[in-house]
Amino acid sequence: MAFIKNITIQCSVAIFIFLSAMPLAQADDMCKGLKPNDCSGSKTELLLCKISVYTCNTLQAIDTFGTNWLSTTDSSKMLASNQQDFADMNKAFTSAADTQLTQTGERTKIFSQGGSAHPNAPLLPFNSNQLSYTTLMAKPLIPYSDDGIEKGKALNTDIPSFISNLTGTNIKLNQPNPGWKDSSAKTAYQNFYNTLSAVQSYNSHALSGLYFQNYFYQQEQALTNKISDPNWFAQIGSEPLGIVLRHILMFNSMMFVQQERMLEQQREQIAIEASMSSLLTMYVGQTLGPTLELNARQVGASQ
Repeated sequence: MAFIKNITIQCSVAIFIFLSAMPLAQADDMCKGLKPNDCSGSKTELLLCKISVYTCNTLQAIDTFGTNWLSTTDSSKMLASNQQDFADMNKAFTSAADTQLTQTGERTKIFSQGGSAHPNAPLLPFNSNQLSYTTLMAKPLIPYSDDGIEKGKALNTDIPSFISNLTGTNIKLNQPNPGWKDSSAKTAYQNFYNTLSAVQSYNSHALSGLYFQNYFYQQEQALTNKISDPNWFAQIGSEPLGIVLRHILMFNSMMFVQQERMLEQQREQIAIEASMSSLLTMYVGQTLGPTLELNARQVGASQ
């Protein structure tokens, strides 16, 4: 049995190599009409015939698979339709982002002018560019006089100031004085100062990344525009398979990086929500807590 098995394997390999070396048209002619049920003769002839049939079928399947994989013809026109849909979707996203930024600036102006000392001719605060999110996207409420070097210098000043305002860095608290006499009031203020300082520090960590918001937005927008362009789809569809696979690997790597960024942002968001919960707990503990304690003491004393 082992001898027959070895002979069968060797014959299969020999036939496979023989047919693979043939021109495809000649191999197709030899394989046409061959079916396992058509084989007859002695056991050896029957076995060799079936090996030939199965080898032919395998080669034809591989040839068909390769032809279909490398084909750039889409008779259903679905690919062309999807290409246009992707391009239209990217245009909609870009338009929505631009509109959102414009509306943000308009709403910020309305809010800032609401408390103006000149109601008949409301003015923006002199430091409006340090109070508006649009500054992060290089679109300040009060345009800079120069779009070159001076604008860059102004942004390097206004963006950190906006982040400082956003994180609460500019809110100053007096440090607890170690010389204060020990008391419940001293302990309460010390805990208040510690909690607020820790929350502010984490806010600074989470929001300082906004300094590069505009840079990341421009890079992401440029890449999105490129891969949503119908011309890019047409070009990549006509390139060799190896080049297409390299494109796929590059985009998979970028997806991994973006997913890691999203996970980090989610972790930061959870931490910020926990910080807000800590502040709320502290506030309730220092306001409602003493009131409830006083009521409990009064009820307990009257019994």
